[in-house]
Amino acid sequence: MFDSSSLIFSLKVREIFDLLSKNFSSFAVPPVVFSEVVEAGRFRGSPEVRLVEELLANGVLKKSANVAPIAATGLHAGESQAIATARKLGVVCLSDDRKAYTVGLAIGVKVVSLPAFLVVAVRNKQVSPQKAEELLSRLVQQGYYLKTADYLRIIQEMRK
Repeated sequence: MFDSSSLIFSLKVREIFDLLSKNFSSFAVPPVVFSEVVEAGRFRGSPEVRLVEELLANGVLKKSANVAPIAATGLHAGESQAIATARKLGVVCLSDDRKAYTVGLAIGVKVVSLPAFLVVAVRNKQVSPQKAEELLSRLVQQGYYLKTADYLRIIQEMRK
């Protein structure tokens, strides 16, 4: 289950999406995320819109049923609905929001960020530490926000 930022950034660095595909049998986006990424993205002229539409057409990505978002969490609508849907379906939620991670933990949903996924991929020998560092750097170059201290900590984890 993707939230908007995880879907967008995994497509901006397509090798990350491809690596995710080797670890998850299917992907879904809730209606709010679809609206944020595709409908609003079409208005902004975002290049990810075409990629998402191709993934939907090929059955790689599915639009999930509408599930009520989690109330009173302070999360954005897409993150809230992604976590609620992941809980209902019993699947992992890919989100890069720290608050989403905390809320997911509180309600029993595993929330994984793209950098955390890259660390796990290194530990599982699916990608070399050097390649994971390159992918992380490419995420940041594409506008993915990481504090310098977090970036350095993640690199350190990849090198363990």
